[in-house]
Parts: sequence; structure tokens; C-alpha cells
Amino acid sequence: MIVIDFKSGTPHPATDLQLAAYTYLVKEGIGEDGKKFMDRENKTAFEVRLYHPMWQFAGTIDMVIDDGKNTVEAFALYLKDNGKYNLSQVKDIRINLETFLCFLRAEKWKHQKGLI
Repeated sequence: MIVIDFKSGTPHPATDLQLAAYTYLVKEGIGEDGKKFMDRENKTAFEVRLYHPMWQFAGTIDMVIDDGKNTVEAFALYLKDNGKYNLSQVKDIRINLETFLCFLRAEKWKHQKGLI
């Protein structure tokens, strides 16, 4: 699988966290139809809304391409005003996902304790 998120502007470090979360949603997320994304017959899709039931976060993935592989790769496609683009692959998806989940858990804890 290939996950692509369209971006404008300049690259930002948080993009890697967002795309790592999107790869997790593709692997384990539930679609609007209540079914796991990976159980779909046609996995190539645009503007896919997915929800993770355990971690309770959601996202809308711009593009998923089924390349027939069991792995999920992630890319940010930076679109420029002049019609040019830059495709940037996310490295260290596992580490970025762990970081995202730590931040997510900390945010939920702060809400539970009334800190925000």
C-alpha cells in the first residue's frame, strides 16, 4: 500500500507523524461503512475517512494506492504554485507512529485531568 497526503507550503516535521498515523489507519482503521479498510475489495481510494477504534483518532487520507504489497509506505506530495511538485517519502514510520501515539495519549490524559 502507498499512502499519499497532498500538501501546500513548505515541509514540516509534524507531517511525518501525521502520515505515520495514516499508515496505521490504513492497516487497522474502520471506514464509514463500519468495516476495516483492509477488508475492502478495492483498496485504491481517494479522500478515505478512517477511524481507529482503540486509539480513538480519525483522519481523511488523500490517496491510498494498492500496489499489491503487504507493507504500507507513506509520502507527502508537496504541490507548488508554479505547477511543480516534490514527493517526499516518510522514513522511520514505526518511530514516528510511536511518537504520535505518545502525544495522543498525553493529550487524552490532559483532558481526563482537566488540564486543558
